[in-house]
Amino acid sequence: MWSIITIFPILLLMVIVWWLVAARRIKGAAAGAFGISSIIYGNQHELPNHYLLPGRNYDNLMQQPALFMVLMLFVYQLQLNHIGMLVLAWVFVLGRYWHSFEHLRAQNIRLRTVAFALSSVSHWLLWLWVLVNVLYMHG
Repeated sequence: MWSIITIFPILLLMVIVWWLVAARRIKGAAAGAFGISSIIYGNQHELPNHYLLPGRNYDNLMQQPALFMVLMLFVYQLQLNHIGMLVLAWVFVLGRYWHSFEHLRAQNIRLRTVAFALSSVSHWLLWLWVLVNVLYMHG
């Protein structure tokens, strides 16, 4: 059951960043910081960084975090209840929050890289753990 619970903070982060993207873009377009056609036609290069970064962060949240949610469903289905997996799952979740925080501030690429590496390593270790368990169960 714990594996399902770790999905909800990731979904919450996605919703928060999605709202931030929408709010900044609406505010920016209304203030004349960029033309609405930049959004309509996806001309991201025309957006100032303040309006561009949340969108890029949201795109990032559709990559590894989406795979993480699938992974947690596998963990739940296979009933792989191990404290080590729980720790790695929460390291991933907290790492993604940290990564988003650093990404949206756009001030410290080193910290953002560390956050990304931490979440990525925990994510891939979880996939490896599931793979080994599946091979062991069926081998």
